[in-house]
Amino acid sequence: CLIALPFAPNLPVAVALLLVRAMLGQMDVPTRQAYVMALVDPEERTAAARELGIIFAQQSPEAGVAWLDKLGAGAERDAAASSIG
Repeated sequence: CLIALPFAPNLPVAVALLLVRAMLGQMDVPTRQAYVMALVDPEERTAAARELGIIFAQQSPEAGVAWLDKLGAGAERDAAASSIG
């Protein structure tokens, strides 16, 4: 879908391509989680789920957005604090 993005004739088509990409990118998550839970012993499943979430969260585009959002929130908080005091 990203290869077709520069050839999108208008904004709605480009947005639709990005939405399709986002939906397709999340299709494997339930399958991957079920496979890992089937391989891991029951007493280790919580830790395995946590590690799996950390690994794949760092690789997703949403991780970058969350990081930038935290930076923005910190800047807003600092600006509010400096205007008060």
